[in-house]
Amino acid sequence: MQLTIKKDILDIMDHARIEAIARRV
Repeated sequence: MQLTIKKDILDIMDHARIEAIARRV
């Protein structure tokens, strides 16, 4: 259960990073 939550947080952080890069371009 904790691993799934950790993966969800990592996915959200990764998505936010991709969105930030996309906005910069």
